[in-house]
Amino acid sequence: MERTAAQPARADALRALTDEQRIKLEVDARLRARGTSFDFEDLLQGAYERWMTSDKPVTGTAETYGFLRGAIRSIASNERRHAATIRRVHGERFTAAEGDPDPAENVADPTASQEDSLVLNQFYDLCANDPEIQTLLMLLDEGAERAEVLQELGWDVTKYETVQKRKRKMVARLINEGKI
Repeated sequence: MERTAAQPARADALRALTDEQRIKLEVDARLRARGTSFDFEDLLQGAYERWMTSDKPVTGTAETYGFLRGAIRSIASNERRHAATIRRVHGERFTAAEGDPDPAENVADPTASQEDSLVLNQFYDLCANDPEIQTLLMLLDEGAERAEVLQELGWDVTKYETVQKRKRKMVARLINEGKI
């Protein structure tokens, strides 16, 4: 009974998220969906569903945003852990079960490993104080060329090079600190 009374407040909290917070949630979901069977929209919807059924009190947009980021992270992590358990217990499947599509059609990109995705996720989290680097990482991870990044973000060449330089310095610092 209490949960249905809290539904409008929870829905209002979702509507109160800023455009910047919504964009960051989408970027985070796109990044974390890599290496899972989920699409980024699945992660977002799962996070919204967890928010709507949560017992946590509705306090503000920052708390709502934090809850949703944590939910996205949790859903993606649980999926990776589940997939690893299935592989460990049942091994790799090489042929399709009767009536199922051929798994060879859904093979992951051999150039990108799950470890690469985890390192990228870790670096993305460590760059939380620099949303420009996070956005650049997301676009580069999707294979965007320099011209596409400039057009997508409305940056000039100087801004692009400046963010790239900050990214390289941050990588070097984090490697020296042993964080990645």
